[in-house]
Amino acid sequence: MYLVIDVGGTKIRSAVWDGHQLHDIQSMATPKVSAAVFVDGIVDHLSSRNLAGLQGLGVSTAGPVDVVNGCIRNPANLGNGDSSWAYFEMAKDLKDKLHCPVVLDNDAAMTVFGQYYSIEKEKTKDIVMVTVGTGVGVGAMVGGRLVRAGQNMHPELGHFVMSDQPEVDLSTPFANFPTLESYLSGFHFSVRVAKALGRSLDGNEVTALSAAGNPQVLAMWQDYGRRMAVALTNLYLAYFPQKIVLSGGFVKDARPYFYDTMEQWLSKLLQQRTAAGMPLPVIEIAEAYAQLPLLGAGYNIQLGMSPQSKVGQ
Repeated sequence: MYLVIDVGGTKIRSAVWDGHQLHDIQSMATPKVSAAVFVDGIVDHLSSRNLAGLQGLGVSTAGPVDVVNGCIRNPANLGNGDSSWAYFEMAKDLKDKLHCPVVLDNDAAMTVFGQYYSIEKEKTKDIVMVTVGTGVGVGAMVGGRLVRAGQNMHPELGHFVMSDQPEVDLSTPFANFPTLESYLSGFHFSVRVAKALGRSLDGNEVTALSAAGNPQVLAMWQDYGRRMAVALTNLYLAYFPQKIVLSGGFVKDARPYFYDTMEQWLSKLLQQRTAAGMPLPVIEIAEAYAQLPLLGAGYNIQLGMSPQSKVGQ
């Protein structure tokens, strides 16, 4: 039996992986605690199942992630910000407590693995996944192989700087310069709407205002669609994928408000490429988005695809 777990900024989900399907999916809120307490919480969560015969644990987690050593390095959307997260050996800590092999990888990588191996493998070899939630993650398969970065890292494309004009009261890792994540994540968009309207709002309230046709919020969705198009243009020029898939409940729920604007701007931004006979990438929104990082973590530990697959063995 394998277990898989997806560690996100808002929610942690886990499941049993039988090599083909996920079973017994459970979830818990992501605690804002020190690294050691965080691992204890994950172990407690997993221990609600019978762990006898556990062959291994596949972990998908928000990054930055050192994928060779199974470490998280000062994450933007996890933990309580103390020094224990600067270089957190999560794979080793989980292995020591669960007494089984542990393979830990970036959640964007696991999401594109899940999409590719469960859906796309026989259709396209070149695909980019953009996961939009508390943060934004990007994973890319080119020629059927996952694209990695240097220094053992997975690319942190969600933190691409998108403007040279810093914003007051905007917290990003880059001196308040807006990033892809600070423009497009569900958390940051809700913060921007709340600031524009001068009152506190959560994501559900933003959705309700959008559905009610609030003109100020709908105008902000137009900006969102344009900025999404800019981000996808940059990703297209970096990878030239045949398909780009947007994943996450935020973009799925928000589709009526930004998608048409995004498509129109994407066509404008890439018109030089289409004039040269290159087709626009197919843009899709993932349906079973919540299962994709879990599926990816299952394939990762089962097939040994990660460079970190030997850690803990």
